[in-house]
Amino acid sequence: MKKAFLLIIALALLCSCSTQKSAYPTDNTFHAGTDYQYNMFASTNVYCMADAGEGFYFWVPMCLLYIDKATLAPIPVCNKPNCQHYNEADSERFALCNAFIPPTTNKISLFWNDNNLYAIQRSELSGKRQEIIRISADGSRREKLHSLGKVAVISGVVVHRGYMYIALTSYDENTSVSCGLWAYSLTNPNEKPRLLLELEGRGNHSVVGNMTAYGNQLYFYIIKNDQFDDTVFVSYDILTDELHEIMTTDDGYKTSLVTFVKDKMVLVRVNTTTETLGTPVPYEQQLWLCDLDGGNPRMLSTDYGIIATDGEYIYRGADYWIPNNPDHYLHIYDADYNELDKIDLNELPGVTDPRMFAYYPTMGDRVLFMENGLRSGRSYMFWFDKSQIGSGAIEVHPVMDFEDEYRGVFAHGGTLKIK
Repeated sequence: MKKAFLLIIALALLCSCSTQKSAYPTDNTFHAGTDYQYNMFASTNVYCMADAGEGFYFWVPMCLLYIDKATLAPIPVCNKPNCQHYNEADSERFALCNAFIPPTTNKISLFWNDNNLYAIQRSELSGKRQEIIRISADGSRREKLHSLGKVAVISGVVVHRGYMYIALTSYDENTSVSCGLWAYSLTNPNEKPRLLLELEGRGNHSVVGNMTAYGNQLYFYIIKNDQFDDTVFVSYDILTDELHEIMTTDDGYKTSLVTFVKDKMVLVRVNTTTETLGTPVPYEQQLWLCDLDGGNPRMLSTDYGIIATDGEYIYRGADYWIPNNPDHYLHIYDADYNELDKIDLNELPGVTDPRMFAYYPTMGDRVLFMENGLRSGRSYMFWFDKSQIGSGAIEVHPVMDFEDEYRGVFAHGGTLKIK
């Protein structure tokens, strides 16, 4: 990576006081409740999930569900008497359900932070205007916090320590395009949004990717042009506004994603110059462990797969199902990448045509994961107990089968009207 690029980006930073408030942590580690739930991020973008402590908020098309941790029974987030929720046949009546959230694209951004639920939704189903909302735990109250205007694309979004950070490309009333990384206060809606970093717009295309947060840092890659592999991974300090590149090398490998274990950073690096899509290993992949600033890196493996962490364990599993791939397991490792256990994804109950997977290792005692069917259109959610890791006999339990339990949610498609 040329130093000139980093200099250009650094000059684009707008210097001003920090957005952080003393009520939130200012140290460089993870704090449950106030910090971004990096462990609930699904890089395959299957569905959004947020951990609320006693349960999980989970969004399926058009409907917000709550999954109680004690029973693992999913229910719509709506307390209206006589509401049919996802079983409502009339689309206008379903739009009045408290569990209904109009999506921005094919999903919404959903976050639990500081005992509140936050989301980005369309201001109107058919338009481009979007807004940040706060939703009460029972779904009965929604408060609009900020308008995002006419949105072309949201490339990345995290909620962290009282702010929503959004990589946003939008239009003003004169159709002029602006693109940048913004901070929106969630505790004070009257606080003016702050532009942290100006970015070069790419029309309706993303400008950053795989945004996450940990401690005082935001992490994401910046897309420099329309070439898929022309990216640079950076960290942005939310206290000092400093921008730094993360592990830039000349060997063809690019950092595509970071996550965290025991206050260390796990880097997923891919070599897209050797792309072999449709094979068991579509990219050459490396897994590295380093300090939070990118220092003291050491390679852990060259194994391929989706990587997720929960601060204690590293999980590696399939993303898109590749037929005849001999590695059809969800592997579980300690922080030094010693394998502790694995689950055969070929043996999941009810799954006959696997296509895509997403993993949600909670900070508690459960791991949830999703599977989408290739031909059946069925979607499944499963869970297992972390206390069984290392036993060699992890028991996988189903949570729900979407086609059976939430057929009505999918049936409405995008035809709903807002009253």
